[in-house]
Amino acid sequence: MKNMTLGLMLALSTSACSHKTESNTVIDTPKFQITASEVSSASVQPVVSGKTGRKTAELDVVFSKTDGFVQFAREHMNQRVQFFAGTNLVVETKMSPEIAKGGLELSCSTLEKAQRIADSLRKR
Repeated sequence: MKNMTLGLMLALSTSACSHKTESNTVIDTPKFQITASEVSSASVQPVVSGKTGRKTAELDVVFSKTDGFVQFAREHMNQRVQFFAGTNLVVETKMSPEIAKGGLELSCSTLEKAQRIADSLRKR
């Protein structure tokens, strides 16, 4: 799970720009709209860096494995995908078996941001 967290932190630090091929043709990144019906739980844990004392937060999202999510995961396995909550890009990452089986573990820059995302995912 630590490797997945590190990978997702790296994905969060990358640009959300569309990928371009050598011929400058824009390739659309597959997008998944996370809704409350797709989420079985969303929890936030505050994190304080031991070295710097910087306060951040981890957001854990567990998918309820709806037909839509299962199909999206199957169709886009090992591809770069984007997860949205409303109009907000939550993360761009590579769809992996770990994500397909369980969910996402994300690092957020602030506790407030993580809580805002979690709250929006819990609304039914």
